[in-house]
Amino acid sequence: MATRSVMHVPTHALLFMILASLAWPQASSRRRRIFWGIAVIGYSWAIELTQASVYGAPVEWVDICTDDVGVLVALFLAEIMAHCAQTARSLPDSPGQ
Repeated sequence: MATRSVMHVPTHALLFMILASLAWPQASSRRRRIFWGIAVIGYSWAIELTQASVYGAPVEWVDICTDDVGVLVALFLAEIMAHCAQTARSLPDSPGQ
């Protein structure tokens, strides 16, 4: 749709990071987080391709790439948080408790 402003690209990335993060509470394993990440990436492609088809505009590849990078960043952060949580659970209890 060719809407461009200074905040256009960061907003796309942030919104798809949030969308991916909302999908992942169901995901109890890395495989499920990857599945949901792929699903959200597919959703971003579907939105952009539908807009191009309906409105006759060219596909906005920058938007697709930005959306997908947002999802991948969210997946990376989710993996870090899962690793930290697993590490914290494996630490022995402190002796004073």
